Parts: sequence; structure tokens; C-alpha cells
Amino acid sequence: MTLIASAQRKITSASKWYGTRIHARPVATLAVSGVICASFFFLLGVSVSLAAGDASMPWARYVTMAVTEVGICVGIGLYLRDRR
Repeated sequence: MTLIASAQRKITSASKWYGTRIHARPVATLAVSGVICASFFFLLGVSVSLAAGDASMPWARYVTMAVTEVGICVGIGLYLRDRR
């Protein structure tokens, strides 16, 4: 039970920290988060494609998806900044 309570406290602390970062600098915080997530999904797509034995790597699709994700995160950051 203490393990669950400890995990809940850490998650609450991390979410409060992230919330204050978004409130302080929404564009920068969401842009960095978007780049991290886009990199993860790009590498995930490439690894699944390699594991499946796909001969022609659809790089353009993975790059387009990653750039779109970063663009959405930056757009949300700009929207939040303008709402203040």
C-alpha cells in the first residue's frame, strides 16, 4: 500500500511541477515536450518497421507525423500564451 501511495505522491508532484512550467512558459515547455514525444514515436515507428521487415522504409510518413506532432504542441502553447 505504501508503494502505491508513494507513486501517487510522485505523480502529483510531477504534474504540479509540469503545470507550473506550462503556466510560466507554455510555448517552450510544450515545444520541448512535443520534440521528445515526436522523437519517441519516430523511433518507435522505425523500429516496428524494421522488425516487420519492411523493405522500403516509409521515412516521409514518420517524419511528417513527427513534425505534425511538434507543430500541434507549439500551436497549443501559442494558444495558451495568448489566453493569459
